[in-house]
Amino acid sequence: RAMKLHPRDCLVVEQACGSLMSLTSTNLLRVVDTIAVEGGIDALISAMKCNPSAAGVQSEAAGAIANLAMVTKLEIDIGRNNGIAFILKAMKSHPLNMLVQRNGCGALRNLSHSKENVAMIDHLQPRNVLKQAMDSFPDECNELGGLVIRKLDLLDGTTFSWF
Repeated sequence: RAMKLHPRDCLVVEQACGSLMSLTSTNLLRVVDTIAVEGGIDALISAMKCNPSAAGVQSEAAGAIANLAMVTKLEIDIGRNNGIAFILKAMKSHPLNMLVQRNGCGALRNLSHSKENVAMIDHLQPRNVLKQAMDSFPDECNELGGLVIRKLDLLDGTTFSWF
């Protein structure tokens, strides 16, 4: 609600996104469902859209999206609502911000469990962004980014399997 009332107040939006990230990290399905039903996904994507230069907003929103994407239905909803594009845009806009890169890689990893989302990620050509994150922050991004790249490589190949 705070994000709807103050969509361009970076401090309010960052705090609200951070609260959603904390709430969704509990993995309590009841909490996650309530956040989704109350428009949490749209609010997070809108926050990223309205505050592209605010690294704090981008990292907190990406972290919350990563947590929400652990639920298969929400993963698909996030992909269909351009969440993947905004995650990649944040990573491109803030290449030297470790939190944006780590949370962005985590979000992309969690959004890459469905073939539909993997195809969408591939269409947005994220390999250079992921490789830059992995080079800049190997401890935080190598595993997460590497998993996404491997799924993209499988999509590009003749076989498609999930590991």
